[in-house]
Amino acid sequence: TEFDEYEIEDAVVSALAKFEPRARVTNIDSIISPDFNSVSVTIKFQVLSTSTTEQITLSLTRLR
Repeated sequence: TEFDEYEIEDAVVSALAKFEPRARVTNIDSIISPDFNSVSVTIKFQVLSTSTTEQITLSLTRLR
């Protein structure tokens, strides 16, 4: 199944809204690397209880 960056970003935002109510996503960026079967996702979010802004970058790679 093929995905584009927008579908990945929407899925991540939906999952965070459902499973992590303590955070609000302020920005998300994804980069697909088809040659390496990987996606890099950078999520910028606000921690609601402290109003601090955090950022995390995750690399998702298909192992096969």
